Amino acid sequence: MKKIFAVICAFVLSMGVFGVAKADAWDNAPRFDNQFDLVAYLKNEALELRPVVHAVLTNGYEINTSDVLFLANLHSMSTNIEPTDDPQTKRVTFNINYPHGERIAYAYLHNDTSNLSSEDMQIYNEAVRIVNEANNFAAGHSNPDLYRELYIHDAITARTTYYTETPMLPNSRYLSAVGVFIDGKSNCNGYADSFYMLGKMCGLKVQKINANNYDYSVSHVFNIITLNGKNYFVDVTADDAEIPSTTGVENNYIYFNTSADIVAASYQWSREYYPTVVESPDENFYYYTDEFYRSGEQYFGGHASTAEEALDLVAEQFSKGRRIARVFAPENDTYKDQNTAMRYVLDQLPQKYGWHGSISMQISWRAGKYMFFTSEGKRSN
Repeated sequence: MKKIFAVICAFVLSMGVFGVAKADAWDNAPRFDNQFDLVAYLKNEALELRPVVHAVLTNGYEINTSDVLFLANLHSMSTNIEPTDDPQTKRVTFNINYPHGERIAYAYLHNDTSNLSSEDMQIYNEAVRIVNEANNFAAGHSNPDLYRELYIHDAITARTTYYTETPMLPNSRYLSAVGVFIDGKSNCNGYADSFYMLGKMCGLKVQKINANNYDYSVSHVFNIITLNGKNYFVDVTADDAEIPSTTGVENNYIYFNTSADIVAASYQWSREYYPTVVESPDENFYYYTDEFYRSGEQYFGGHASTAEEALDLVAEQFSKGRRIARVFAPENDTYKDQNTAMRYVLDQLPQKYGWHGSISMQISWRAGKYMFFTSEGKRSN
């Protein structure tokens, strides 16, 4: 069984004291007495990259700065809280810093690069090239957004290796698209920032999400994408786990348009703060695209209702000349042993297809109740 790397990521928080806002800024400042509405407001302001945001806290509401930062998916911010004549009311100024990917996507969508640095422009030009390639890659397909997404997903993993430091500082390069596109090393923040950037530039509906593992020892950043009115998780960091093959390494794609039940096997998130994600895998999941997989389409995986059926699909794909075959199915104790699974495929190949050769197989159990087979075959006749 392949060894899965540990994805260890974190959000960044910095707090300080900044100047007092002018009186007229408070006249039109929205008023909040709960965290949910404040977070929604900050998320909306972040879409326009507002560097300074004012709000009035009422009814004795006390802000938890770290929670607000985490739930609003902000890269880093500082706050200044001022009392007023009313002990139940306070004024708060948020000074927000946005990561490179968000700034570059905004510049692209607004056709204005005047505020980008020379380093930002280096990323911008490379991102434009990737977006154009993604559009060409998707042309002619019945679901072009799915192909655009696949192209940018793989463009990120192809140029990045996972990297992090302790402690993390807000201006660390690996926390944004700079780490991915210039340095070639990043933690989950950089992967998610890059996917957000390229996705928005491709015209896809993408956002970021923060989550924790179940003992709160690890926080993690990834993405949500909307396709045909439904929401999915995309975790490019986790998909960049290296699977050895004869031509190098392969992504695992377990978290490409994945569902809530798969992510919930490892992470928890505040569901009320995010759009509802599909609860179980469906037709936009990498491993659920049967119309592509069964026809021999090289880009996607397949699914099965039993482990044996999944392994039959692997054999079928090898018989069609495929080198890599990926399938998932409900877990089955018999095939937790990858040698048993491999033997099953090797028995089917000569019997059904007259195919003789060697295969290697890996099984991932990181997704709870599902088992994922990644197989590589080499034909000898």
